[in-house]
Amino acid sequence: MKILCAFLAICLASMASTGALAQSGSAVPGIAVGLEQDPEGSAVPAVVTDRDGNVTFAGVKTGRYVVVFADTSKLKKPVRVTVSGPDGKKIASQPVMIGKAGVKTFALRPDGVKLAAEVPKGTATGRITVKIENAR
Repeated sequence: MKILCAFLAICLASMASTGALAQSGSAVPGIAVGLEQDPEGSAVPAVVTDRDGNVTFAGVKTGRYVVVFADTSKLKKPVRVTVSGPDGKKIASQPVMIGKAGVKTFALRPDGVKLAAEVPKGTATGRITVKIENAR
């Protein structure tokens, strides 16, 4: 019985350290997220999410930007992305699934369109915030 308990404790600790037991809606730190101007345009270099699952891109030029992952293989489970632009309006994505290394993946809205935020014309530069959480 003691051996079984010890084995279960080791398994649970391993699952917790790999994120397999991550709580739905909990922040996902350490994931690289970038922006690409849409339609096809310049890319804003990827930044790694902080401990709260947030990334803020400041000084973004006027335009529409979609959220992109360069590598979703590091995800432990599907995640949900919330993006907000200079207007503060938040838009949530469909779950982003675990993928392959080196395969570019876009976050999508529930209607299947790429998740985007816009820095309006007449604005010198704007701020776009991205939050990544485990999908519910």
